[in-house]
Amino acid sequence: MNFRERVECAFALRKMPVELIGRFAPGWYCSDEEDALWFAQRDRHYLTGDDWIHHGDAVFRFTHEAFAYFLPSLLIISIEAPDKWFKAADAMVNLLENGSALENWGYSQKSGFIGFSCEELAVIMEWLVFFQDRETYNEAYGTDRVNGALRSLEILQSRAGCTGRVAHI
Repeated sequence: MNFRERVECAFALRKMPVELIGRFAPGWYCSDEEDALWFAQRDRHYLTGDDWIHHGDAVFRFTHEAFAYFLPSLLIISIEAPDKWFKAADAMVNLLENGSALENWGYSQKSGFIGFSCEELAVIMEWLVFFQDRETYNEAYGTDRVNGALRSLEILQSRAGCTGRVAHI
């Protein structure tokens, strides 16, 4: 099974969200809401890299359900263009890298990542491992950035009762 198939399988039960806007990241502008609303009634399977480039700020406003529904598209598209930087994928790394103890996580982090299934967390982990030694999401911050996100994801997996490590892509 390739990465796309593993992602689709892990997120297969996620339905198109009714509400798109729910999270708030301090300091981000109202255009984030416009980006989030752009995704209304869009099937994640038909999103493109350009869609994520032009509407990537949506991840800062998505409800957990919207984030979980559209995330597979971002994971797949960014893996298929591994040297192309996507702001939304960078934001995902940023949200994960900043949390060592879940109790210290802010609302945006909790609403984005807590509640994923073990299978969903496993493909997110696989995605992070793929980018671990690439400059795409490490370049401006050094290699500790993705490593910090991996540590946070391991905490989430432990909290969710998940076992085992992820194989490389």
